[in-house]
Amino acid sequence: MHIFKQRLLFILTGTGAVLFIASFLVMIFQVSGFASPVVLHFDELRGIDLYGGQSDAWVIWITSILVFIVNVVLANVFYFRERSLSYVLVGFNLLWAILALVFAGVVTSVN
Repeated sequence: MHIFKQRLLFILTGTGAVLFIASFLVMIFQVSGFASPVVLHFDELRGIDLYGGQSDAWVIWITSILVFIVNVVLANVFYFRERSLSYVLVGFNLLWAILALVFAGVVTSVN
């Protein structure tokens, strides 16, 4: 992949991948011990407003990793056409990985 030859893009993608691995480890060690139903969304004013099962928590995490992978592929495709778009996509991936880690931490702490 061409984007891994650029140091900044490699570091951002690698950091995002490490954050996804951390969120995976949080999910694997914590979600298996959850009793049903799993709290997926908690609102400060109304309280718990979205329940689901263990599989729903995994679907959310898998969807976020798929978005990460698609963005890496798109960043590689656009690297020679629109280099700035590649930087935007990879930067978004880092934010997306942070959000996935926050999701894993919040879901495990609420449940």
